[in-house]
Amino acid sequence: MSSYVFFAQGAVGQVTTGRFTVGDTLPDILFSKVLNYEQGAATLSGLAKKKLIIDFWGKWCSSCIAAFPHLDEMLLRYRDRLLITTVTLDSAEDVEKLRQISIAVGASKMPFIVEDSILHKLIGPRMLPLQVWVDENRVIKGISLGREVNSVKIEEFISGDGDIRVDASTDHRKSDTSQILDSVKVYRSRKYYSTLRKENKAAYSSGMTVKRDILQLTESPIIELIRYAYRIKNIQWIKNASDGADAEAGIRLSFPGNYTYRLKLEYGPESFPFQELLMNDLRRSFGITGEVKREKKKYYVLKAQPEFVSANISLVNKSFPVSEILNDVLNVRNNTISVLGIKLEQYVNRDGGEYIGVVVDSRIANSYVDLQVPVKGNSLQQLNDALMRYELYLEPTKLEEDVLYIQY
Repeated sequence: MSSYVFFAQGAVGQVTTGRFTVGDTLPDILFSKVLNYEQGAATLSGLAKKKLIIDFWGKWCSSCIAAFPHLDEMLLRYRDRLLITTVTLDSAEDVEKLRQISIAVGASKMPFIVEDSILHKLIGPRMLPLQVWVDENRVIKGISLGREVNSVKIEEFISGDGDIRVDASTDHRKSDTSQILDSVKVYRSRKYYSTLRKENKAAYSSGMTVKRDILQLTESPIIELIRYAYRIKNIQWIKNASDGADAEAGIRLSFPGNYTYRLKLEYGPESFPFQELLMNDLRRSFGITGEVKREKKKYYVLKAQPEFVSANISLVNKSFPVSEILNDVLNVRNNTISVLGIKLEQYVNRDGGEYIGVVVDSRIANSYVDLQVPVKGNSLQQLNDALMRYELYLEPTKLEEDVLYIQY
């Protein structure tokens, strides 16, 4: 068994568990069911007459489906020299159903290899989406996670004979999880141990555990450490104290990568000042300090007209939830109004400026909706004109929220 990742966005990690990796030659597999493909079946050698990118995905993977329009754009641009095909364990019936309700899947020009078992066993993807880059001789030239399918890498792939070039810092052979800070510390006469380790991975599985006298935040961005340190797990608004600007992107830029933080108290679990000690370590390691203030923020509340009727629950197919905004169309199918609220918040803030939150009336949050409406621009009136067809509307308001002003 091998475990590798190739050119994965400035970090590395275990993304495959199969036998085949970069430099190996894949067998000439027969794919008996290929949708959106004239012959209906294909061999790997037949697909790899051009350079080939194989995109692993699943019907449940919203980020996979969200990437389809970009993959189609790359396929169209390089169609004379490159083929991009998708592969999934899902059945042909399930993929056909998804093509009927998802704009991104239905409009795709890529072939869909379905009901695959062999390629998944050979590659063994641990996370999706994942791409395998294959040359005309079926040799694997690279394995990537999503964002590397761009014109720069594709040009390099098409024109080169060797493996896809990677920077030394992203080469799995040079992986380094250094920057480990592990020592006894004293804060306000209290002694404790803490470890802060910078991760160097392609993908993360963040989480938090608390066991009596130990706190651990695993593979978390700095922003999550800050949220926990200041007891603001639900806070939405984080500002840079120096200029009042939204600071979340700035934090990620200034402190790239994820961190694992472990805190152990020497004196037992009584009076557990987890946040206080983590706050101290953030000051010590990054120079980050913060202050929470209560402020009124602009929001839209998603409400329903009295005539609103939830989608018939017996007709909802929970196996095929869709939520997407593509080509100025908002498409939410087999999904809750809570999910609709998330997509609306993305839409109203797509042009930047002052961030506007969208909250959903709790009385309808878990109701199902099945809608596909055209949306142009991002004015309240335009959105409400589209939503009113479904007895829904957005109401502007101001809500009090905790705002964390950070200095670093």
